[in-house]
Amino acid sequence: MYKSKKNIKIKFSLIIPIYRKNLITKIFRSINISAKHLLKQLEIIVVDMNPNKNLKNLIKKYKRSGLRIKYVESYGKFPAYARNVGASLAVGKYLIFIDEDMLMNKNFFIILTKVLKETKNLKKTIILPLIIDKKKRIDIYCPKLFLKLPFLKIPLKGKKVENVKLKRRKGEIFISSFIVRKSEFKRFDERFKIMHEDLDLAIRLKKKGYVFLFVPSLIIVHYKEERYSKIEREYFISNEKRAYLFSRNFLLLCWKHYLFVLPFALILFSFSLLKLFIILMDEKKTKYFLPLMKGLRDGLFYFLKKDFRKCY
Repeated sequence: MYKSKKNIKIKFSLIIPIYRKNLITKIFRSINISAKHLLKQLEIIVVDMNPNKNLKNLIKKYKRSGLRIKYVESYGKFPAYARNVGASLAVGKYLIFIDEDMLMNKNFFIILTKVLKETKNLKKTIILPLIIDKKKRIDIYCPKLFLKLPFLKIPLKGKKVENVKLKRRKGEIFISSFIVRKSEFKRFDERFKIMHEDLDLAIRLKKKGYVFLFVPSLIIVHYKEERYSKIEREYFISNEKRAYLFSRNFLLLCWKHYLFVLPFALILFSFSLLKLFIILMDEKKTKYFLPLMKGLRDGLFYFLKKDFRKCY
């Protein structure tokens, strides 16, 4: 187990890349509740991609309450970079990744500690929580087939947790939040910046023989704002940069892992784009059309870029 400078054993390093600040107070409160029995074994690493004084003052307040928080500024950067920075600064034995709009269930660390104790062999294992929305519906769920064909639909999204019989099993991947040993963590590919960087990591780990251990009792609530439009909630497109990366990164993913199905992927992706265009027309957000098409163009010809052969 790793030790901090004060010779206190740190077991968990919780890494949170932050841009919007509207849920950070709730995140710290949920951590205080769920980790109250092991605060001395937990460190929180906040990587701020849009720094301001309010967050710094809030962190000082929660430091006084007993939370061990490391604060890092990475102005103008993206989640892939922020997560890598957080992982490099971590001293815990296990890394826990969550997003800025995710809250942990009050029993999260009790269940996680029990899983780590009961699971005999955690070598090359990624622990995956159950992610639900505020209405207790499964929010982000991808079957093991998603790691073979990344453009498939998410089958269980939107179903009530009570109506889905979930057992502890291996093979599935949840996006955005996972637990892994620090010694076995592989860096996110920073070329993705945002959009599909977590899926790319999952595919690379799958190829290296990692096992995905899904624990449905390990619950994280994804607090997507109701005020967000459909294009923001379902496609995570909230600005022109995200629209560009949405299409570019999909094709970069295919170039890296699924070159043999690239023509088929393009056909399916064109149908997705058509549906996306209809939603954009309906929401009067046609300004995203051009970035989407530019992303499609740059993704198709990404193999001409100098960093295309960069190994991750």
